[in-house]
Amino acid sequence: MHRLLATVIFAYAGLSAAQWGEATRWLHGPPGRFWCGNVISDPYMLLVNVLAPLAAAANVALVRRALKTRRWPSYTITATLALVATLGCLAYEGYVLRCRYGVPLGDVWWLPWV
Repeated sequence: MHRLLATVIFAYAGLSAAQWGEATRWLHGPPGRFWCGNVISDPYMLLVNVLAPLAAAANVALVRRALKTRRWPSYTITATLALVATLGCLAYEGYVLRCRYGVPLGDVWWLPWV
């Protein structure tokens, strides 16, 4: 079960990296190409609003298990670091998309002060 939880976190990190690559491809594509802003904002908001809480819950379960057993397997540590790095990169991506490119992003339901 614990490896499944770590896999959820690593899959979240991989999906986030793939989304950033796709957003970069759309933003730096040839000019004059017709596209809707939702091709960038909708996957980003799915990652932030749906998958981030799921990955965070998986990480909490991993850390609680590690604290309870007093053993810190390497996948627990790397999954936690991957989650922290992914959330930081997604926060930076949101800043870049909103401030530099003017992509309208929706509200983050679990972060009320933004």
